[in-house]
Amino acid sequence: MDCGKILAVVACDNKNAFAHYVATVVAVWKKDYERWASEGDEALSLDPNFALAMMTRGMLHIYTGEPERAIPYILRAMRLLRIRWTQKNSPRAFARQA
Repeated sequence: MDCGKILAVVACDNKNAFAHYVATVVAVWKKDYERWASEGDEALSLDPNFALAMMTRGMLHIYTGEPERAIPYILRAMRLLRIRWTQKNSPRAFARQA
């Protein structure tokens, strides 16, 4: 995998939270903790309810030996994912599909 090309694509769409999340994943693979933090923070500044970015931000604290700092990020990500799942699978959503 050519990580340089992935990061170049991210640079082309600097105001896209998902693009910054992808850069965060690349930083995870490369164990670049500083880039991991900065890209994760940028993704969350663009979309504070982006659960995957929230989860990877929490994972950073686990990888850097600060698991207690990860807890609020992971709990928030879990709440956001549950909210999305509940909205998607609510009785009203099923009624709209019928």
